[in-house]
Amino acid sequence: MNITSLKIFFGVATLLVTVAVLGKADAQTTAETWQVEVDINSGLPNPVFTLTSAELADLKSRLGSAKSVAGASPNVKTIRPSILGYRGLTVTGKSADGTQTTGDVEVYKGKILRRAPGPAAVLDDSATGLERQLLALGMAKKVISPGAMTEIQKSLP
Repeated sequence: MNITSLKIFFGVATLLVTVAVLGKADAQTTAETWQVEVDINSGLPNPVFTLTSAELADLKSRLGSAKSVAGASPNVKTIRPSILGYRGLTVTGKSADGTQTTGDVEVYKGKILRRAPGPAAVLDDSATGLERQLLALGMAKKVISPGAMTEIQKSLP
């Protein structure tokens, strides 16, 4: 290889690396961050964990397969009760810059309230197992203690 060929080779290689880096940076700016909050504590911060891309894909698949609850009003504000103890899960998606909500979901006792994306809807969780899956992830990520999980399981359908 002569010197001109080497210059061309390194110039093309530099261009490809630059395009790859810029493409990755662009992909990161359009990425979403989804967090799950386990609403269990009164007066203390609730456990929160972030979903990986694979976990997010699973969540979106389960949401997509959940059936609407017959007769449920689309104007429902919450499905979580005002009680002490376990009050369900809140799942929130945000754009990478945190300015746009990309998902807003509540899950409690076999029901899912999806406020975003799309129109609000109350969905049936009995076939999707979303609540149990998210609680299992919280246990696996060690944000839900075994004692708290024992209490949560008492209130699950």
